[in-house]
Amino acid sequence: MCGYAFVKLNIKPNADMEPLIIKQNKFRTFLLFLGALTGVYISIWLFNEPSSENDSFFGKLNEEKHMLLGVACFMASSFAVWYSSIKLFDSKPSLIVNDEGIYDNSNAASIGFISWETITDVGIITIRKRNILCIYINNNEEVLSKVNFLKRIFLKGSISWYRTPIGISAINLNSDIFTIHNHIANRLKEFKSNQDDLSTKTHKF
Repeated sequence: MCGYAFVKLNIKPNADMEPLIIKQNKFRTFLLFLGALTGVYISIWLFNEPSSENDSFFGKLNEEKHMLLGVACFMASSFAVWYSSIKLFDSKPSLIVNDEGIYDNSNAASIGFISWETITDVGIITIRKRNILCIYINNNEEVLSKVNFLKRIFLKGSISWYRTPIGISAINLNSDIFTIHNHIANRLKEFKSNQDDLSTKTHKF
């Protein structure tokens, strides 16, 4: 079972609150595309290569399991080829952080716009030496109800891993995860401060 660890960060006030626009790293996306194509080739080879007891790698697999492995590999690799090929020609930013909220277009399970009103916290966890930016929201069920069946499966998996449907990796982004985290954390802090001030003024009246 894969464990995870929370990364402790020191958030410093940032006077520069210009919108943060993060674009996709096309080179890394291209590498993903090549890796996915390799996966498709391997899955086709699994279909055509019968399982053999003398095979050092697949020798312990019976014919049925051999075929199931090929099907699983083909489906996952085909999806990755499809998604990465679309992203290679996608000119839209992968992530936008502004006064209204966050627009997430960073991965296949992205839910799009996330308003500051729904965000409760933001943090970074590490799984297998990979940092994941987690945006915690107060409407998980509402988000799940608005997506299709396939995306719902991905989001439920994210909730089980990160306790939120929104987990962002910077592997295909032209920025590091800590810069993105700090900007979002400062924005969220500013939003909550403004909400508290507004609430105080309202109570005075």
